[in-house]
Amino acid sequence: MTEKSRRLWLLKDECKKAGANCVVITNAIMNEGKNPNFFWLTNCNYGSVFYWEFRDNPRIIANSIEAPLCRKAWVKCEIGNVEDILKSMHGMAAFDASHTNVNFYNKINAKPFDVSDKFRNFRRTKSGYEIKCIKRACDITGSIFSEVFRMQKGKTERRIFSFARMKIAEMGLEEAFDPIVASGSNIRSPHHIPTDKRHKGALLVDLGVRFGGYCSDVTRTYGSSYTRIGEKIHEKLKEVIREGVSCAEADKVSRQAMGTLAKTFVTSLGHGIGISVHEDPRVSSKSNDILKKGDVITIEPGIYLKNGMRLENVYLVGKNKCDNLTDW
Repeated sequence: MTEKSRRLWLLKDECKKAGANCVVITNAIMNEGKNPNFFWLTNCNYGSVFYWEFRDNPRIIANSIEAPLCRKAWVKCEIGNVEDILKSMHGMAAFDASHTNVNFYNKINAKPFDVSDKFRNFRRTKSGYEIKCIKRACDITGSIFSEVFRMQKGKTERRIFSFARMKIAEMGLEEAFDPIVASGSNIRSPHHIPTDKRHKGALLVDLGVRFGGYCSDVTRTYGSSYTRIGEKIHEKLKEVIREGVSCAEADKVSRQAMGTLAKTFVTSLGHGIGISVHEDPRVSSKSNDILKKGDVITIEPGIYLKNGMRLENVYLVGKNKCDNLTDW
């Protein structure tokens, strides 16, 4: 079964169990930009909606401007009017409430069935294809880090930030998020915005790229006396992270390993990653999630002090072990 067929089968199976005879997924712009669930189905970020009446073939409905951009999509693209599609629907229609505004919802001429939670489950467990994309994104990130830390001496945070973005653009790739560059006392702020301060002391850089639509998210800190603590936490967690372990337990282990410095660790331990930078599972002390085989997660213990550190790796969860996708 191809990756495209696998995804369409998963969606169709869940929809038919509920009695739905069609599905319409909008590509509306929300807080994260384009709908990642739309991309998961189509391998495309363009078009207005994904529409599938199960007696027919799935398709993207797009306007004349976006239609040429859909040529590499996994499903056929047609130029059409979304409102006409919504009016023609009947029976029960599956839709994605997490990326649907009220105006769109009110125009669905069928009994609605929300499949947004289904997408969370579909996307959480990664296929071999998805793992390869994430691993490639991580490897590219490693090569960018090598160049960033060769040029960083005597440069300002903003100059290092700009250099990292330039290297990503030169590769023809997109940033997964705005890089974070912090030095010295600025490391105290987990989401520091780069300034014109010339870095002195430790330097923290957090960056990621998209490859094949999938993200990396990696942090390295150079010149910090706390880095070895972060390495020891990862060594300990590599023995813990596997199928069946609670995310809250992983968080607890990391904080215990920090000892008295745990009070400076003011963020959660990590998160799932895939088409979006932040996906399920949530790896924190408040999470109820249990790790499953096929989860891809970040683990990012941090000591948020002057010249502190954050060390973030990406792990693939297995049945009896985990694999570090950022082992470079």
